[in-house]
Amino acid sequence: MTVNEHSWESFNDIDKKGLIVLKAWADWCAACKEYDPAFESVSENQELEGVLFTSINVAQHENIDPSYVISGIPATFILVDGVQKSKIEGGVSDSQLTEEIRKYL
Repeated sequence: MTVNEHSWESFNDIDKKGLIVLKAWADWCAACKEYDPAFESVSENQELEGVLFTSINVAQHENIDPSYVISGIPATFILVDGVQKSKIEGGVSDSQLTEEIRKYL
């Protein structure tokens, strides 16, 4: 599955039905670059088909939706039908991310 890149404005316009995994990152962030392969790998996991994976570059799109508290990046939010269910701060392994997502399938 392809990870879709959004701005906060375009993210707010998408249909939020189902399970969404949103990554907040910045291109200057070393930890974000280290986390990218794990996030990409999980987005391609066939067991998670139907999950929408998306990301927002917070350095380019600074008008952060106040419902998403970001104290560090990368930050990953798991939403179910538009409601935030989980937040992961910092990078995690692909198995840790997959385990967290499976809680909401």
